[in-house]
Amino acid sequence: EVNRTVIIIPTTFVWLSFAMNAFCSLQRVGRNETVILALDAETHTFLRQNGMPVYMDPALSPTVAPGLDNVLYGKVGHSRMMCSKLAAVLNILLLGLNVLYCDSDIYVHQDPLAQYPALDLTFQFGGMGDPKMAGAKNYGSLACFP
Repeated sequence: EVNRTVIIIPTTFVWLSFAMNAFCSLQRVGRNETVILALDAETHTFLRQNGMPVYMDPALSPTVAPGLDNVLYGKVGHSRMMCSKLAAVLNILLLGLNVLYCDSDIYVHQDPLAQYPALDLTFQFGGMGDPKMAGAKNYGSLACFP
């Protein structure tokens, strides 16, 4: 049901302009239940100071340390960041809420919840048989690097 749904846009400070474009596009189509998932302390502080709806999962430490992590695809920082996104979404689902997860580089022209029927989806980051996932832990349908 729509009134128990939250729309999550994860971002780091580097990608904040993309996340703000996504957020504004969702606001324009009437989706006021949109929250930005901060993956670093700088993003969380900046958005809170500016009155934006921001969430930082208390069960997860900030995943990106300014100037220390390389979050480019294929780097350890990227894997940790991707797993943190999924773990945060899982924690929200465990609260009994429905989640529409949107990456920060989306822009909507119509209400996404009005366009799609209710879906029951399972997601997976990589696969346990994928050689690039060597060393990953399997969390049911969620396979992540430590």
